[in-house]
Amino acid sequence: MFGGETGKPGRLRIKICGITNAADAEAAVELGADALGFNFYSRSKRYLELETAADWIAQLPPEVSRVAVLVNPTFEEALAVARRPFITGLQLHGAEPADFGAYLSRAGVQFAKAVPVADWDSLAGLPFYGTNLLVLDSASAGAFGGSG
Repeated sequence: MFGGETGKPGRLRIKICGITNAADAEAAVELGADALGFNFYSRSKRYLELETAADWIAQLPPEVSRVAVLVNPTFEEALAVARRPFITGLQLHGAEPADFGAYLSRAGVQFAKAVPVADWDSLAGLPFYGTNLLVLDSASAGAFGGSG
């Protein structure tokens, strides 16, 4: 998802999201995952406490992108997570405005913005979020990404 291979023609990259423990992370890496997603949104059924998981996430191979999934963080919260040495980038799943992404981009944070899609009209007129990485997520009333 993040790193030198992103966008390279002919190179499919695989991200497994919702990882909640070291054993699953290791299995995903062994099976060829390029990126792993960790949900740090406390109301998610796949919630992972950042401090509890920090040690084993940091031990993952450096070539595997480690993506922090956040929902409606403040700029300071997003920046603090992104600056953790074991986090490669962020995936924003809330109602963050486009200028929030612009601030992150100016701060040098790599991130993807998840966009809920209910139908084709959901994609019309999308603003630029400060990133070329979009996650098209199925719209689910009252639930944020990673709810499936």
